[in-house]
Amino acid sequence: MVKCKYKIIQEAVMNNIDKLTQKIFSKFNDDSLFYCNIYLTGTEENNAVVLFDMEGFVLKVCLDKVKTEYTMPEDSYVLVSEMCIDENENVIHFSVWSEERGDEDFELKFDRANAEMMPCRKTYNSDGVWDIVVCMAANIYDRYSFDETLISEAERNYLPLVLELMEITDSSKAKPELPVLTAYAEKYGLNEFTAIILKNVRRAKTGISNKRFSGLDDVKYEPLWRELYMIFWVLCKDYPTISEIIGLEPENIRIRKNITDTLYKAGYEGVYPDFRKTGELKGVHLTQSHDKAYLVGCEKNVLYMVHCDEMCSDGEPVIIFRSGTIIMKDGFDYSNADIYSSMFRNGGYHIEKSFSCCAGNEDISQAAEIAVKRAELKKLTRKECKAGDVDKNLLSFLPVGMLMGLLFGVFLALGMMIVLFLFEMFVGSSAVEALQAIVDSRWLCAFGASGLAFGLAMTVLMYLAGRK
Repeated sequence: MVKCKYKIIQEAVMNNIDKLTQKIFSKFNDDSLFYCNIYLTGTEENNAVVLFDMEGFVLKVCLDKVKTEYTMPEDSYVLVSEMCIDENENVIHFSVWSEERGDEDFELKFDRANAEMMPCRKTYNSDGVWDIVVCMAANIYDRYSFDETLISEAERNYLPLVLELMEITDSSKAKPELPVLTAYAEKYGLNEFTAIILKNVRRAKTGISNKRFSGLDDVKYEPLWRELYMIFWVLCKDYPTISEIIGLEPENIRIRKNITDTLYKAGYEGVYPDFRKTGELKGVHLTQSHDKAYLVGCEKNVLYMVHCDEMCSDGEPVIIFRSGTIIMKDGFDYSNADIYSSMFRNGGYHIEKSFSCCAGNEDISQAAEIAVKRAELKKLTRKECKAGDVDKNLLSFLPVGMLMGLLFGVFLALGMMIVLFLFEMFVGSSAVEALQAIVDSRWLCAFGASGLAFGLAMTVLMYLAGRK
């Protein structure tokens, strides 16, 4: 991602600039806006708009009576790579990039500036199901921490829940207080929920990456997760996306049609962004999900799902494809199942994988075909593995490999013991002597050594096979 660079100036009171704009400009002094994407749109009719993408919201600064000789390219926006504000007069110096003209430097002189905060609906490329809820809460928290007046009354009602979720991911909190989450969990009889979180906090001193929600992706926690997810979804569902704000909707409409056509061709039903089909899983497949490896196959009732999330990165549309596989056992109600159902562990019966594709640079139809293959546990070509960002974790194959090694060791030891017993009997030993020979401790050593060696070998082979 292209990061914005700023030349820091001392805060100055500028003429005809409202308080929010002054606050935005003053944030340059402490690098608060350093890692946001900035877009410049329109310089027609002596007006220009600068958009600061703050992840959970957009700060829109309108510049009036702009004096410049710069002409915007045909793109609906340009990406700002560097920017500084003159402390003596109303001037902003820009370095911008566009596909049409590359890098350019120019300045905008303006007489008046006013700003507004625009909440937006963000999507995060996260594999953890609880990370999704935390990121949705973070969108509200980011606006609240920037300015307490920038959240709605409905969002303010859930602020205690938001603050608790932020405490969990705050590395400085050794023992966060979680009364609100505890109350939600107790509604579902999950009295151990917050205890598990606190246990994970003690083990890891940093945020989400150290699995503070580890162990909470079991299927029994799904009802609790769905209640929290729906709370934040209702709060943000009417907000525009950053793509809509900077004018990428025409491109997104084309992308959605290509994906829909590809999924329908593959036999899926549904409406973008959710597609599904049922079928039979033939053969035995080694797959990886939830950081674990599974052997699945020969199932007659399987639900395949593909879900699409939309993002914007450096001004380019990005699609996150989530592929889900649910083996439908007796009594499973698949009518209400969705992609998030596959993100909760259920003994290998739920499998979920995801990857992102920059829709502006890659064949989106090919990416949709990869998502279908991953949902149906079909083998990918090397080119598809690279495009789908497939990266196998060696440790996730270790349990399956060692289990196979254990079984191999058992059968090998039993086989050799039977052979030895028959040999002793053949050379004239008594039955008691033959039995004494096969219960010798050396056979336990042989069993352990062969099981360990074969298990490690199978782990490496499965890992290499998965990468190919």
